[in-house]
Amino acid sequence: MQALRALALREGDELLVADNTDDRVLAAEHREGFATLAKRQPYSARNEAAARATADWLLFTDADCRPQPDLLDAYFEPPPGERVGALAGEIVAAGEGRTLAQRYGADRRLLSSELFLAHPYKPMGVTANLLVRRAAFEAVGGFAEGIRSGGDADLCWRLQEAGWAIEHRPRAIVAHEHRATVRALLRQAARTAAGTRWLEARHPGFHATAGSAARAARAVAGMVGWPLRGRPERGAFKAIELLVIATEHAGRLAGNRRGRADALETKRPLR
Repeated sequence: MQALRALALREGDELLVADNTDDRVLAAEHREGFATLAKRQPYSARNEAAARATADWLLFTDADCRPQPDLLDAYFEPPPGERVGALAGEIVAAGEGRTLAQRYGADRRLLSSELFLAHPYKPMGVTANLLVRRAAFEAVGGFAEGIRSGGDADLCWRLQEAGWAIEHRPRAIVAHEHRATVRALLRQAARTAAGTRWLEARHPGFHATAGSAARAARAVAGMVGWPLRGRPERGAFKAIELLVIATEHAGRLAGNRRGRADALETKRPLR
C-alpha cells in the first residue's frame, strides 16, 4: 500500500485494490480496498476491479510488486496509437535477492516483459505490470475466470486476435518479489505448466516448445561444470532448473481449473 500510494496520480486517476484474501485486511483497513466476491480467484478479482473502475485505461499489478512512482507517466511516453489494446511495462527483480530461489528468479528474468513480448506464438504481457485499454478489455470480455494460470497470455492473445496491438514500455517499471523458497518456486512452475496445457487447448495454433531433454542435459552439465570452475551458485541454479523441468512435466498432468465451488462463484458477466 505504501508503494501504491507513492504513485504519481493525475486528476481522474483512481486506485482500486481487490482483496481476495481470506482475512480481507486491505478491504477493512484501507479506503482503496474492497472485498471481492471470489476468494483466491486472481482473474475474477481483476475483472471485479475493472468493472468498478471508470477510466479509459486499466493498469494491473499484484501484491508482490512495487511500482515506481512515475509508472503511469512512463506508460504514456510515447502516447499509444488508437489500435494499441495493451502496453507491457518492464518487470525487474526487487532488491539483491535474499535467498537462492530469489537470485535464481532474477538470473532467469522470470517475469521479463522483454522476453514475453518475444514469445514465439504471439507477444504477451503479464499482469504484474500490464496496462490495458478499457474498450479493448471489454470487447474481448476481460480475463477468463475459474482458472489457476494462463489468463494473462490468454487475454493478450485474444486482444490480438480481435485486431488490437501490444507495445512495450521498458521505462514503466515494477519491481517483483520473486518466490523466496525453492518449494514455492516449484509450486509456481507446476501451476504455470498446467496453464500452458490449458492454453494449448484454448489456442489451437499454440504449441509449447518443451525442449526438456536439451534443457535437462544442459542443467546436468552445469550442475557439475560450474562448481568445478569455482562458481557453485551457478551450479545450484542448474540444480533448481532441473527440478523446474521435472515439475513442469508433472504440472502439465494437473488440471488448470479451480474447484467447482469457485467456478460457480465467478460466473458473472463483466459490467
